[in-house]
Amino acid sequence: MVYTFENAREEHLNDIVRIWHEGWTDAHAAIAPAELTKMRTIESLETRANDRLNLIRVMMVDGQVAAFHMIKDDELDQFFVDRAYRGKGAAKALMADAEAIFSGNNIKTAWLACAIGNERAAAFYRKAGWHFVRVMPLSAHVESGSFILDIWRFEKQIA
Repeated sequence: MVYTFENAREEHLNDIVRIWHEGWTDAHAAIAPAELTKMRTIESLETRANDRLNLIRVMMVDGQVAAFHMIKDDELDQFFVDRAYRGKGAAKALMADAEAIFSGNNIKTAWLACAIGNERAAAFYRKAGWHFVRVMPLSAHVESGSFILDIWRFEKQIA
Protein backbone atom coordinates (compact mmCIF):
# COMPACT_ATOMS: atom_id res chain seq x y z
CA MET A 1 0.00 0.00 0.00
CA VAL A 2 1.29 3.49 -0.82
CA TYR A 3 0.86 6.07 1.92
CA THR A 4 1.33 9.77 1.25
CA PHE A 5 1.22 12.60 3.76
CA GLU A 6 0.00 16.15 3.61
CA ASN A 7 -1.07 18.94 5.89
CA ALA A 8 -4.75 18.74 6.69
CA ARG A 9 -7.17 20.93 4.83
CA GLU A 10 -10.80 21.80 5.43
CA GLU A 11 -11.90 19.19 2.91
CA HIS A 12 -10.35 16.49 5.16
CA LEU A 13 -12.35 17.49 8.26
CA ASN A 14 -15.22 15.01 7.92
CA ASP A 15 -12.83 12.08 7.55
CA ILE A 16 -10.59 13.29 10.38
CA VAL A 17 -13.58 13.60 12.71
CA ARG A 18 -14.96 10.19 11.72
CA ILE A 19 -11.59 8.47 12.22
CA TRP A 20 -11.03 10.32 15.50
CA HIS A 21 -14.46 9.46 16.89
CA GLU A 22 -14.29 5.80 15.86
CA GLY A 23 -10.72 5.45 17.09
CA TRP A 24 -11.37 7.19 20.38
CA THR A 25 -14.47 5.08 20.96
CA ASP A 26 -12.67 1.83 20.06
CA ALA A 27 -9.69 2.56 22.31
CA HIS A 28 -11.12 4.61 25.16
CA ALA A 29 -14.85 4.15 25.68
CA ALA A 30 -14.42 1.04 27.85
CA ILE A 31 -11.58 2.48 29.96
CA ALA A 32 -12.27 6.22 30.22
CA PRO A 33 -14.37 7.74 32.98
CA ALA A 34 -18.04 7.80 31.96
CA GLU A 35 -18.17 11.58 32.32
CA LEU A 36 -15.38 12.00 29.75
CA THR A 37 -16.90 9.48 27.37
CA LYS A 38 -20.15 11.47 27.33
CA MET A 39 -18.19 14.58 26.30
CA ARG A 40 -16.37 12.91 23.39
CA THR A 41 -19.10 13.60 20.86
CA ILE A 42 -18.64 13.96 17.13
CA GLU A 43 -19.48 17.66 17.53
CA SER A 44 -16.80 18.22 20.17
CA LEU A 45 -14.17 16.51 18.03
CA GLU A 46 -15.29 18.48 14.99
CA THR A 47 -14.76 21.74 16.88
CA ARG A 48 -11.32 20.63 18.08
CA ALA A 49 -10.25 19.41 14.63
CA ASN A 50 -11.41 22.64 13.02
CA ASP A 51 -9.68 24.78 15.65
CA ARG A 52 -6.41 22.85 15.29
CA LEU A 53 -6.44 22.07 11.60
CA ASN A 54 -3.01 23.66 11.20
CA LEU A 55 -1.54 21.06 13.62
CA ILE A 56 -2.93 18.01 11.79
CA ARG A 57 -1.25 15.88 9.12
CA VAL A 58 -3.23 13.32 7.22
CA MET A 59 -2.09 10.07 5.70
CA MET A 60 -3.71 9.47 2.33
CA VAL A 61 -4.36 6.23 0.44
CA ASP A 62 -5.85 6.49 -3.04
CA GLY A 63 -7.09 10.00 -2.36
CA GLN A 64 -8.78 9.08 0.93
CA VAL A 65 -7.78 9.99 4.50
CA ALA A 66 -6.55 6.79 6.16
CA ALA A 67 -5.09 8.25 9.36
CA PHE A 68 -3.98 11.45 11.01
CA HIS A 69 -1.74 12.80 13.71
CA MET A 70 -1.74 16.11 15.53
CA ILE A 71 1.49 17.58 16.85
CA LYS A 72 1.53 20.34 19.44
CA ASP A 73 5.10 21.56 20.06
CA ASP A 74 6.93 18.51 21.51
CA GLU A 75 3.74 16.45 22.03
CA LEU A 76 2.19 13.89 19.73
CA ASP A 77 -1.24 15.08 20.78
CA GLN A 78 -3.47 12.81 18.65
CA PHE A 79 -2.74 9.67 16.64
CA PHE A 80 -5.54 7.71 14.95
CA VAL A 81 -5.79 5.20 12.12
CA ASP A 82 -8.98 4.37 10.23
CA ARG A 83 -10.32 0.92 11.12
CA ALA A 84 -9.83 -0.25 7.52
CA TYR A 85 -6.05 0.39 7.73
CA ARG A 86 -5.25 -1.00 11.17
CA GLY A 87 -2.82 -3.90 11.13
CA LYS A 88 -1.55 -3.00 7.65
CA GLY A 89 1.49 -0.90 8.50
CA ALA A 90 -0.39 2.40 8.50
CA ALA A 91 0.39 3.22 12.13
CA LYS A 92 4.10 2.56 11.58
CA ALA A 93 4.12 4.88 8.55
CA LEU A 94 2.10 7.52 10.42
CA MET A 95 4.53 7.40 13.34
CA ALA A 96 7.50 7.78 10.99
CA ASP A 97 5.90 10.92 9.58
CA ALA A 98 5.26 12.34 13.06
CA GLU A 99 8.84 11.65 14.11
CA ALA A 100 10.13 13.32 10.95
CA ILE A 101 8.10 16.42 11.88
CA PHE A 102 9.64 16.42 15.37
CA SER A 103 13.09 16.05 13.87
CA GLY A 104 12.47 18.84 11.37
CA ASN A 105 11.32 21.06 14.25
CA ASN A 106 14.53 20.23 16.15
CA ILE A 107 12.62 18.51 18.97
CA LYS A 108 15.06 16.36 20.95
CA THR A 109 12.55 14.58 23.19
CA ALA A 110 8.96 14.06 22.08
CA TRP A 111 6.19 12.80 24.30
CA LEU A 112 2.67 11.44 24.09
CA ALA A 113 -0.14 10.58 26.46
CA CYS A 114 -1.61 7.09 26.40
CA ALA A 115 -4.80 6.27 28.26
CA ILE A 116 -4.14 3.99 31.20
CA GLY A 117 -5.42 0.59 30.14
CA ASN A 118 -4.99 1.13 26.39
CA GLU A 119 -2.67 -1.85 26.11
CA ARG A 120 -2.85 -2.08 22.31
CA ALA A 121 -1.61 1.48 21.86
CA ALA A 122 1.02 1.10 24.59
CA ALA A 123 2.37 -2.03 22.89
CA PHE A 124 2.57 -0.20 19.57
CA TYR A 125 4.38 2.76 21.12
CA ARG A 126 6.91 0.47 22.78
CA LYS A 127 7.49 -1.37 19.50
CA ALA A 128 8.01 2.01 17.80
CA GLY A 129 10.77 2.86 20.30
CA TRP A 130 8.83 5.03 22.73
CA HIS A 131 9.47 4.47 26.44
CA PHE A 132 7.05 4.62 29.33
CA VAL A 133 8.24 7.36 31.69
CA ARG A 134 5.56 7.74 34.35
CA VAL A 135 1.92 8.12 35.23
CA MET A 136 0.95 11.79 35.25
CA PRO A 137 -2.17 13.93 35.40
CA LEU A 138 -3.29 15.41 32.10
CA SER A 139 -5.82 18.12 31.44
CA ALA A 140 -7.95 16.66 28.64
CA HIS A 141 -9.71 19.29 26.53
CA VAL A 142 -13.50 19.26 26.78
CA GLU A 143 -16.06 21.86 25.74
CA SER A 144 -16.57 23.00 29.34
CA GLY A 145 -12.83 23.56 29.84
CA SER A 146 -10.77 20.62 30.96
CA PHE A 147 -11.05 17.20 32.51
CA ILE A 148 -8.14 15.96 34.62
CA LEU A 149 -7.21 12.30 34.37
CA ASP A 150 -4.09 10.22 34.87
CA ILE A 151 -2.32 8.93 31.77
CA TRP A 152 0.77 6.94 30.85
CA ARG A 153 3.44 9.31 29.55
CA PHE A 154 5.69 7.92 26.83
CA GLU A 155 8.77 9.68 25.49
CA LYS A 156 11.19 9.16 22.63
CA GLN A 157 14.56 10.67 21.88
CA ILE A 158 14.37 12.03 18.36
CA ALA A 159 17.52 11.74 16.24
